[in-house]
Amino acid sequence: MSDDKARQIIERAMADRAVYDAMATRESEVWGRILPALEHSEARTEDASASAVLRVGRHQAALSPLAKERGLKFERGLTLGCGAGRLERALLTDGVCQSFHG
Repeated sequence: MSDDKARQIIERAMADRAVYDAMATRESEVWGRILPALEHSEARTEDASASAVLRVGRHQAALSPLAKERGLKFERGLTLGCGAGRLERALLTDGVCQSFHG
């Protein structure tokens, strides 16, 4: 998708709340099918095994528990869109962040 096309979509969503809500609903429908399928896939199982062997994430702090422990709350967060959105959903669910942009 070209940058111009993406910009048009963003501008249309920002200009009309109903359009934004429809886009958000559609996004939830799509990811609601994709993510559960990934969670139960053979690739996910293999990835989890490899992560354990390679000790992926062993030096990373858990952001949500750390923020809650320190009483940190954020009005907005920035997502890079580089994953499936699990961290963003956890931060919203835990009340650490009110919304995300990106």
